Amino acid sequence: MVLAVGGIGLGLRSTAMRASPEPLLTLSERQYAILAAIAETLCPGRDGLPDANVLRVANRVDHLLDSLHPGDAAEFKQAITLMENALVGLALEGRFNTFSASSPAVRTRALEGWRTSGLNLRRKAFSAVSGLCMGAYWSDPRVYPFVGYPGPPPLGAAARSRHGG
Repeated sequence: MVLAVGGIGLGLRSTAMRASPEPLLTLSERQYAILAAIAETLCPGRDGLPDANVLRVANRVDHLLDSLHPGDAAEFKQAITLMENALVGLALEGRFNTFSASSPAVRTRALEGWRTSGLNLRRKAFSAVSGLCMGAYWSDPRVYPFVGYPGPPPLGAAARSRHGG
């Protein structure tokens, strides 16, 4: 009985909330806070690179989710909610707190656990979440100079005017 009550308590731990700097299209404020914590763990910014919060990665993913099939967006939101859950964290990672309320080191270990898990569902969830976060991060023009990328080639009228056409 004590274990059951304790498990319920862990499952009800609060998300470390943070406000979105712009209106959300698909995510709730809670889901935004979870995704922002995941994104800042995956893309912390180093050696001059901006971090995920500066680039508004969670907002960019929110906009992308708005363009997906509602079922795909719902599965993505379920994945980040599972990653956040303290009871899931305790059972699978030995973590007593929600993901968003954990330290950066604990978050990094948690995501590594999802990435390398023996459970296919966890690996797929990690792949989907990290893929969208990384895509949103590395597609921002502010990181292009750090990897020597000049940006996409001009298309349409811009390409014709650039090449004298």
